[in-house]
Amino acid sequence: AATGVEIIVDEDENFVRDGNDIYVEVPLSVADAVLGCKIDVPTVYGDVELNIPESGNGVPDILNECRYELELILKMQTSDGGVYHKCTSMTHTGFLMPEDDPLPFITTPVSSIATADFAATCALAYGVYSDFDKDFADRLKAAAFKAAKWLEVHPILVFDEPKDCTTGGYGDLCDLDERLWAETELYLIDKDVKRINRINIYLDMNLNFTSLGWMDVGGFAALCVLSLCYV
Repeated sequence: AATGVEIIVDEDENFVRDGNDIYVEVPLSVADAVLGCKIDVPTVYGDVELNIPESGNGVPDILNECRYELELILKMQTSDGGVYHKCTSMTHTGFLMPEDDPLPFITTPVSSIATADFAATCALAYGVYSDFDKDFADRLKAAAFKAAKWLEVHPILVFDEPKDCTTGGYGDLCDLDERLWAETELYLIDKDVKRINRINIYLDMNLNFTSLGWMDVGGFAALCVLSLCYV
């Protein structure tokens, strides 16, 4: 007569068996997942140290992700240093993946608001990337100072949404907070005393120094001013 053997596997407090595979769940916080960390992962042969995350290129993975956006905004700078206010379709598309968006895109005219934000962002990113990717950091630095030169010779130039474009006019009619933010971030790089003079002038103005928004960026400038105390 035929005989068989039934194997019963007891449940384990750490591992889950699925066929020939064994799985384990390890808690990981959002901060650790984004910033990277080392965790001990239990295995049937003992704990193994795992690097989360690790792409292997010597640059923190969060900076690899940020670079995608930075590469995009670098393309928004014109040859004279100004920056197109935004890249947009004429109307909002539906809820779909970016690669499936069928609408053509346009670049809107240059604005002093976008140019100042660009200068501040690139200057800030320069300081972050300097320790990991000098060539890319130098690109950011050059773009930031090119934008700053443009701002020196151009007065306020607000964004005027093109006719028939319905993706948002934003309504930001003041570029002083953006210029202040740019001056503070640039000063951290070149220590030009002229920037201190301009920073003090902006600080005496009735600007919002606590907002961390897309319209009012005075809070970012204030954080940078506070950091100057430690430079």
